[in-house]
Amino acid sequence: MHDVLNHPLKSVSPNNLRRFAGNSLFRMQNFFGRYKIESLTGSVAVLMYHGLQSSAAKLSARPLDIEPAHCLAEILFFRKQGYQLIAPHQLDDLPAHGNYLIVTFDDGHQNIHAHLMHWMQKYEVPFTLAVCPDLVESQTPFWWEEVRARFDLAGQKSTHSGISNKAVEMDNTTQFLTLASSVSNQQRLLMMQQLREQTDDVSSQDVRNHDAVHANMTWAQLRVLASNPLCTLASHSRAHEFVTQLDIPEFIDNAIRSRQAIENNTGREVCDFVYPNGKYNTATDRALQQAGYLRWFSLGEKLNSPWHARGHLFRFRGYGFGSDNLRYFAHLWKQRHDTSPAESKKVTAKSY
Repeated sequence: MHDVLNHPLKSVSPNNLRRFAGNSLFRMQNFFGRYKIESLTGSVAVLMYHGLQSSAAKLSARPLDIEPAHCLAEILFFRKQGYQLIAPHQLDDLPAHGNYLIVTFDDGHQNIHAHLMHWMQKYEVPFTLAVCPDLVESQTPFWWEEVRARFDLAGQKSTHSGISNKAVEMDNTTQFLTLASSVSNQQRLLMMQQLREQTDDVSSQDVRNHDAVHANMTWAQLRVLASNPLCTLASHSRAHEFVTQLDIPEFIDNAIRSRQAIENNTGREVCDFVYPNGKYNTATDRALQQAGYLRWFSLGEKLNSPWHARGHLFRFRGYGFGSDNLRYFAHLWKQRHDTSPAESKKVTAKSY
């Protein structure tokens, strides 16, 4: 999608022609008010973003990054539709008949810092930023980004990994990422150690400089963001562990220590937890309640009820205004509001 957006002359296939024509039609229909959402019964939408990037090369290497202008325009699109932008803690005191939007960013990538600062000051947009304190502290790349960088830099065609006493051969990045996402956190760490050993000719600095790898925000940068009351900080686990792969006592400890690290380094209270990769179950929900969190967010194509101020809230991925997905996105909004806010929709986006 990013290639199409940033290189409009790169391909003139029939599919792309239809896509561009469709986007033009969407803008025209939107101009004449077709996507004006009226007579709503009340809902809370939560949008999920990751990085913000204008470089075509980096957008191609980072599938979850989007253009900053597209991101802002999408947020403002919903404000124009009558959605009030709020922070999570405001859910406790809002009328149930209103319609509200919470904007979240995962992982704490450095490339969002300047944009969020500007948008809070100019547009008064509140943001919820979910960070992994161990990765802020160590300034190490997220594991899936390191995998992409090492495979690319080493020209890696295959790697062997001993998982459950079995040698598994993987001949591309996708296979490695798929397997690493399915095993325990401990086994994933073992796979990463083996990959580093097999690509030891690749320096850590080269990995950091690769287009697929984000720089993480520092504590100093997070403190600057958190000094604005429009910024809410949330835990994203200590180091982006898949929490469903942790024993419950281990997860409770992880969640508590993550919150304490963020609070100690920023001076801001943390009441919200964002599930890494959107993975959760009823046991992890109960664990977060035991750990003292008020709200926790997962990935799921659902709207939330305004009176659902605490507990589990669903998010869906923002694609950016002007992208091929916004027409589909706006159609879904009309469909959702014609039915029930609690109606479940099929999950179509994957989040790391």
